[in-house]
Amino acid sequence: MKLLLLLLILFSAQLHSQTSSLKELEEKRQGIRQEIDILQDSLSTINGKIAEFPIKDLSGPIRAYALEGATLRKEPSKQGEKIIILEKQTSLQVIDIIGNFYLVCFSGECGYLHKKEIRRSLPPSYPTKRS
Repeated sequence: MKLLLLLLILFSAQLHSQTSSLKELEEKRQGIRQEIDILQDSLSTINGKIAEFPIKDLSGPIRAYALEGATLRKEPSKQGEKIIILEKQTSLQVIDIIGNFYLVCFSGECGYLHKKEIRRSLPPSYPTKRS
């Protein structure tokens, strides 16, 4: 009889621990689903930003050039603190798009340029620099 009671207690303890494990797994699944939803929203936002930049081939780095007097800023705002005023045709690496501003990097320096201060390619009238 004692053996039967001991087996019954062990079985109920095991059943209880499995129920707890199932609840924990279900909570984890819900958390992961929420994270997936957030990531999908982020991907949609990023795809929208990429679509704003007139580039068809995204297989390589996105290169662009600063127009004369382009002002690199710390924040994506006309009131953002100025980092440097770029020379015309400064080669840039486009990292991100935030509203009307591009996050760009060149020579180890990163900041924001307004979309009117940047071009995808050089106009024919610009002489090309040779190394």
